Amino acid sequence: MSLSAILTTGLSGLRASQTAMGVVSQNIANVNTPGYVRAEVKYTPLVIPGGNGGVQVESVTRAADQF
Repeated sequence: MSLSAILTTGLSGLRASQTAMGVVSQNIANVNTPGYVRAEVKYTPLVIPGGNGGVQVESVTRAADQF
């Protein structure tokens, strides 16, 4: 595995974490807002043939109850 592949894998993790921190920040900022529903981040592995690819954000979903 080359150095650039390792750095790219690390960068994908940092970008996914940055997205998650933004979602958490919004959840904290709106905790007392009436009607606000918190959001959750779902990760998936990023697969590249012949090696690891890191992680990516699959979706940001609302954690609302059906009822």
